[in-house]
Amino acid sequence: MPFFRLFKPKLALPPPRLRLVVFGTEETLPWPLQLTHPGGLWGALTGVPSIAQGCHRPLQLERPMGEGDYVFEGLDAAVIACVQQRHPGDPYPGRERPNHAHPFLGLGSLERDRLEAARWMVALEFTELLGSISDALLYGMELADRLAMLSEGVVLDQEARRYYLPGKWRLPNALKPMDAGEHVVVQLEERLPGAVWVHTHGLSKFGCLELEVRGLPANLGETASSLLLSLSQHLISGGGLRPGDRVGDFRAPLCLRLREDDLSGHYRAPFMELVDVGDDGKAVETGATCGLTLLALTWSARQAV
Repeated sequence: MPFFRLFKPKLALPPPRLRLVVFGTEETLPWPLQLTHPGGLWGALTGVPSIAQGCHRPLQLERPMGEGDYVFEGLDAAVIACVQQRHPGDPYPGRERPNHAHPFLGLGSLERDRLEAARWMVALEFTELLGSISDALLYGMELADRLAMLSEGVVLDQEARRYYLPGKWRLPNALKPMDAGEHVVVQLEERLPGAVWVHTHGLSKFGCLELEVRGLPANLGETASSLLLSLSQHLISGGGLRPGDRVGDFRAPLCLRLREDDLSGHYRAPFMELVDVGDDGKAVETGATCGLTLLALTWSARQAV
């Protein structure tokens, strides 16, 4: 997706954020050494498990994990795991309001069954980045996968607002080294009859601002979703996008505006909205119908060739 920059304002970006929750259904959790092991034994990730400083419970590395805090340090990141016991039938995000306007994705029947039966809840977050953001995120995702597999569980990616079974976040023929489709969710929600709000979840994992398009005619929703996923791929691959940048077709470009007036409480940081450029060459207040209409026509013409 072509883009061009008119100016380069200073922008403080949020730090990369990992927030995964594993809900395990087994009576006991695996040993810490079954998750990460210095020699990679038993199918574990290569890494060193330890008990978090300040944890006053008598936890051991060669016994099933119990309530308390553990640290799993790999080559690319250190992740803290906060373990809590729960009771089958306890509430979980998305249970009480399955038809809410801002749903959690991935809640199929098997995922719900495991969430209802879950006996353990393990929250995973970064404590330190030791390698690249991409490698650190992969380590965190694979750690959650390993724990969910051994505990017959399900994972909630809180930043992407998506549940998944072990390994099911991966895509066949994914782009290397990182595919936006594995980490970023593009949601399309009808705010008003015939008007949609298209926005991302998951770019925050990479320390990037989330993207959105507001007040869009419903027939342009698919075009906007494709554009946001393309821009997400550009961002997580190391490309920069900042407020003031313009993307799309130069005949009707779209401009990125910095916003903080969140429509729904989705975001905890500023985000960027794609808007049209007016006849005066300045970004309009909101709306991207002109630019996306031209993109839709251009892409349709290319597919017809």
